[in-house]
Amino acid sequence: MQHFSRQSVSLPSKAGASVLKVLGISAIIIVAMIGGCVACTATVVGAAVKGHEANQAKLAENAAGLLSAKPSDLRADGDLAQIFTIGSKHTEIQREEKLRAITGKVVEWTLPVYEISKDGDHYKVQTGSSLSGTGPVSCFVHIYPQSDADTQALLRLTEKMPVHFRGIIEGDSFRSLVIRPAIIVQ
Repeated sequence: MQHFSRQSVSLPSKAGASVLKVLGISAIIIVAMIGGCVACTATVVGAAVKGHEANQAKLAENAAGLLSAKPSDLRADGDLAQIFTIGSKHTEIQREEKLRAITGKVVEWTLPVYEISKDGDHYKVQTGSSLSGTGPVSCFVHIYPQSDADTQALLRLTEKMPVHFRGIIEGDSFRSLVIRPAIIVQ
């Protein structure tokens, strides 16, 4: 038969009590810091969302102004396509210089659709590209429909179908031009 002995439980010494007190205070501070980080993050995210919404409203307003904007004579093929095509002989500095020269220009182009996605209150149309640089430059076109007819026209588009738009060159992304805002031209 096994006998169990009773051991007495002793209270922590003063040093042990101090350590427990420090650990308890540290735990409270850590919890407070986590709470503060969550509050700061919520504030920053909230401000970013409000800024994004204000930016989207301004882009939609600018899109409406494109109805009367006169497009430049910049073409989507030729030199522009050769400069931005992946594998081209042009350097990064040449692309930067060309982009600086064309940013802000209004263009009116008809390009083949590669993909379309919804992005908030507008549609992002990715256009097809040519690996040889002989076709048109690839673009990400952010189209803000001005009517139900525009929305329906976008929803009917499939890959390789032409999309006719007017928009402002905003920059580039992965050697594709970013056109934002843009409208459908019918």
